[in-house]
Amino acid sequence: MLPPLLRLLSTVLCLLCLATFSAGATPLKITIAVNHSPPYRIVEKLGSETNYSGYYVDIIREACKRSSIETNFINVPFRRALFLLERGDVDLMLGPNKTEKRKQYMYFLETALPREDKSFYVQKDATDIQSLEGLTGKTVGVLRGSTYTQQFDTARHFTKLKATNYSGLFRMLGKGRIDAVIVPSLLGKYLEKKYSQSIKKSSLILEGRPSFIALSKFSNFYKTQGYLPLEKALKDMERDGTLYRIRNKYTE
Repeated sequence: MLPPLLRLLSTVLCLLCLATFSAGATPLKITIAVNHSPPYRIVEKLGSETNYSGYYVDIIREACKRSSIETNFINVPFRRALFLLERGDVDLMLGPNKTEKRKQYMYFLETALPREDKSFYVQKDATDIQSLEGLTGKTVGVLRGSTYTQQFDTARHFTKLKATNYSGLFRMLGKGRIDAVIVPSLLGKYLEKKYSQSIKKSSLILEGRPSFIALSKFSNFYKTQGYLPLEKALKDMERDGTLYRIRNKYTE
């Protein structure tokens, strides 16, 4: 049995070795696919730099900070983000709804993001849309790869025209190329300011599904369970009110 002094020295040396190893270890870094969809995900070009912000981006940044995880954002269309996640070429995306098809290649973190209602926009002089039946025979703009509500997604009495972003859909609506656009309500409020001269919000609002932070099941981040500290951080942020404080920053 070692004398007390030697035992103490041995313990100190072990701790120093662990500290040295930790300091030299490469920090965990994940790649996050983001499309421009304010105020949830805001992508801004500043010279040669790209700045990422927004409601969902701020949430994942704070969760990763609490988990000692570094983030690398890439800007791609929403449908492309789904494709990259399905291939395991990125680790994570922000805000998709949960569907049976997506569950085959996505792991949805337990802490859901607040539900976002879906609003409809029409041309300034168009008849107000008060129900899904009011869309009969019309062409409605939707985001390629996105889901809305079961009733809307399975409806067949109107035509759905797909596009890669909502700004393009709002421009098409303003020019009369489509009859309506369905859009998450916060994003619609943001875009309405830009296109207010040619469009208006209709009365029809559909209750949204919960959105999630989703991981690729083919990512090493998922396979090695590196996401577990992130899962805990999000639960803590929900309990301490951080999720709603971040949301309020973009909705007030």
